[in-house]
Amino acid sequence: MSGSALFWSLLRGVEVIAGWWFIFYRLYRPPTKARQITLLISFVVCYVFWYLIPIDKWFGPGTSLRRIMSDDIANEILWVIILLYFVLLCGDLRNSFFSALWYIGIEQNVDILRALFNRLAHQGQYVFNYPQFIVQYALIFLWAVFYYLNRRRVAGNPPVLFQLITACTPFGATIFLTRFSDTIHRAESVPLRMSLHLDGVIIGSFVLAINLVMFHLYIKLLLAMEARDFTLEVEATPPLWTAETGLSAAFVSKFSLSSRERQVVESLLQGKTYQQIADSLFISIKTVETHLRNIYQKTKTTNRFALYNLIKG
Repeated sequence: MSGSALFWSLLRGVEVIAGWWFIFYRLYRPPTKARQITLLISFVVCYVFWYLIPIDKWFGPGTSLRRIMSDDIANEILWVIILLYFVLLCGDLRNSFFSALWYIGIEQNVDILRALFNRLAHQGQYVFNYPQFIVQYALIFLWAVFYYLNRRRVAGNPPVLFQLITACTPFGATIFLTRFSDTIHRAESVPLRMSLHLDGVIIGSFVLAINLVMFHLYIKLLLAMEARDFTLEVEATPPLWTAETGLSAAFVSKFSLSSRERQVVESLLQGKTYQQIADSLFISIKTVETHLRNIYQKTKTTNRFALYNLIKG
């Protein structure tokens, strides 16, 4: 490998590994230190064996696998195996699996778009071009950052069916673009092929934009669902204190308040002064202050106003 080719390969490696880091490490950090280190090392190792060593080194002439499948199929199988390996190392198998589906689909979309642009720029002939690959993986890296910044806003597990449908939209786009590329190859005249290549670049860019918009809407819908569920949960939760029933048993139990401390808090919430609380409970003001110090310590508040906010929200 020449110095120039090595430079472009290393630059592409930075983009690829950085994208993997956002999707599989930052978003779904493995639960143990050993698995975190293993995942980071795997990024580098998989890149070296995937991008720097030609596929023929692994599936060259005479190998049993090469006799039953093409280079393209072997590439796709290895690509899926690598991403599934990353998923198994992550701390969240389900969500990282669907993220891997998104990554594969978008990567295929951008790859087809680059190939269409390459043929458009070279009069219908495919010419290997390192800078185009750099642009391709830069776009994939930017998508990975975009995915990370949006997906981390969602807590919990979205519905599986909804995840599956949205994660498979890039694959539908890939099938469409692949069939469109086949149509271009079957075109009889060069002018027609060039016109179709231009159409393909425009359509491919539009499809990629649609996928990004689809993902953005997917995130907004998930956030809306979470907000709705939170609102319903809050509405279903009884208040911590009312003038009629006093403090809720759940609040008293959570902070381990004694019966006297409960009476002091309820009197405080009714707007009574320390003197009024002492008179109503037949205790001294000093005893009231002692109870309040214990209450503040148990509830991790510092004064009566903080206690009001804790109870009344």
